Formats: sequence, C-alpha cells, structure tokens
Amino acid sequence: MAALVTIAAAVFIIGIAGLVTGGFGLFDSTQVTTVEEQPADTASEAEPPVEPETPVTPSSITIDLNRTSDYQELNVFITSFCELASGFNVQDHFNRDEELSVPQQQDLILFMQRHMSYNANPYLEDVDASDPMAELGYTKRVDVDYFNSLMSRYVGLTFTDQQLTTGGSEVRDGWYYYIDNEGTTYPIQNVAVVTSVTDQGNNRYEVAFDMYKPTTSRIPAEISQDTLGLPLTDMLDALGASSNVVYSGTAIVDARYDDAGNLAFTLYQMGA
Repeated sequence: MAALVTIAAAVFIIGIAGLVTGGFGLFDSTQVTTVEEQPADTASEAEPPVEPETPVTPSSITIDLNRTSDYQELNVFITSFCELASGFNVQDHFNRDEELSVPQQQDLILFMQRHMSYNANPYLEDVDASDPMAELGYTKRVDVDYFNSLMSRYVGLTFTDQQLTTGGSEVRDGWYYYIDNEGTTYPIQNVAVVTSVTDQGNNRYEVAFDMYKPTTSRIPAEISQDTLGLPLTDMLDALGASSNVVYSGTAIVDARYDDAGNLAFTLYQMGA
C-alpha cells in the first residue's frame, strides 16, 4: 500500500511538472523572448534625417505701398489683366511653371492683342490694303519678336510661330498678323488697387488687390497712369467708380527694373 502511494505521488509530481513545462502552451519556453533577442526599434531607424529649411533670400528690390511710384506701378500692372476682361484676366489661374493648355495659351495671346490695341501701342500697325494678308481679313500686325518680348515682360513666356497661329492670327515673314475689333467701343471695364504686398524673397512678391468697376466710357489708353496712383477715394472719383469691390484676388509678381531703370513687374502666378 505504501508503495502504491509512493508511485501515485510520483505520477502526480511528474504531471505537475508537465503542466509547468508544457502547460498547453501557457508556459511554453519558445514564447519567451530575452532582452538580447528583442527586435530593434525599426520606427526610429526609418525616420529620414531632418533637412534644414532653405532660408529666404531677402529681396534686393523693396516695394513700399506708401511710396506713390510703387503703388501706382503695381496698380497699373494688375489693372492690365482686368481692364478689358478679354482673354486672360485676374480671375483665371496661371502659374508660369505649369504647362499651359492650348486654351490658356490662346487666352494669353488674346490678352496681349487687346492690350496693345486698346492702349495705343506705337509698334502696332494697321494692315494696309496693299498687303496680301489684308485679303484674309487681318487688320493689325506687329513684329513677332516684339510681340514675344511683351509677352516675356508681362508673364515671362514666349510663344512659337505655331502657337501664335490661331483661327484669327498667324505669323508671316516676321510679322504677327491678327484680326482686331479695335473699332468696337470697348471702355475700360475694371481697375485694380493693390492692398498689400508680402516679400517672398528673390524679388518675388505676393500682392493682394481689390477690383472696382468704373462707369466712364473712356478706353484704357485714355486713362492716365497717374490716375491709378491716386489715393483710393480720389481714384474712384476720377473714374466714376463706386466704392463697391467687385472682386478681390491675389497674384505673385517678380519685381525688376526695365531698360530705363524704372520699377516694373512680371507675373509669376495669378490666383491661389
């Protein structure tokens, strides 16, 4: 009997030991991971090195809206893109670094055609009746290189002869011909008044502006640039415009000096 008790006790102890070492996986030694075997923190290893931000280079050309000449030049420049609302205008999106669609190209080209016509550009010529291109209906012509120089000054882009050839324009023998409706009464539609400028560095400025609608029947060429340099109330009175803002927008411009050393601007972006 004592022997049977001893054997039973031994079996019980062995069973307990089996539970401890086997235990249906509860205490399985293969589930234990030592400190030495723990995986490294891969998240910290995957973090890219922090690169320092590129410092903004202060602009060498400073713009001050309290300086009448700066205020006037900016107003004149932005007004160029809203005075006729024909072709590209201030309510369109534009970024010089983005590829233009064909309609965007044509809008920019139409903008410059109208801008030259209604601002009495001295380099724009009437197409003489003796010119073979007159038979095709073309009424205006300008040296194609000059036209592209204007495009470059205003928006920093130029166009090929093929791009300049649309349904109402084409390049022939170094001249850019187009059909113009200059004879149509088309008074100035809007004027822009710049309200703030923010230096983005490298002579690039973000400008905010408000747009007003004159009631005058004068075309853009009949509006003195000095008028756009007047204080807001005086400007609106001179143009017969109400104080109601018809549109507010933003643009990014590159400040520069022209060949005569005067402050000038080139559009980099229109709108957000």
